[in-house]
Amino acid sequence: MLLNKLRRLLGMEKQILLSVLDTFPTWHSRYGEDTHFASKIKGILPPGKIHALKSGVIFWEDACRKLATGGYCARIVYLEDRPTGKVYYPITKCKTLHTQRARYAKASQKILVEGKPVAVETVAGNEGLACNDFLEFLDKYDEREFVIVHFTGFRY
Repeated sequence: MLLNKLRRLLGMEKQILLSVLDTFPTWHSRYGEDTHFASKIKGILPPGKIHALKSGVIFWEDACRKLATGGYCARIVYLEDRPTGKVYYPITKCKTLHTQRARYAKASQKILVEGKPVAVETVAGNEGLACNDFLEFLDKYDEREFVIVHFTGFRY
């Protein structure tokens, strides 16, 4: 515990990086356009972005546990993929991250968050995307389980 406090004071905490896209990916119809996620996370542009959808459910649940126990800090970054390697640009720090397991039910056009149906429009707005753009992201997950990583106190 004392070692964790000392690391924190010296800025030597281990980091958990939560990356968001700065531009729409190659498989999206808006490929190359700016997502404006950094400005949406900071609250500069509406709609705000208060969570991120991620695959790797176990990884993100474990990362949240590590963050809660101390010795880690979370940073939200955006990733630029260059020919020379990946470059991370900081957006903000987070004190906590929370996860909720989810699955997209195409037939009902609902997202099941921990078994509870939530309207796609609601999750899209909190993801910082227009509904049609968000639905293209959901196609990536098909009907597989994913995790919603919250970087605010909000939960569904």
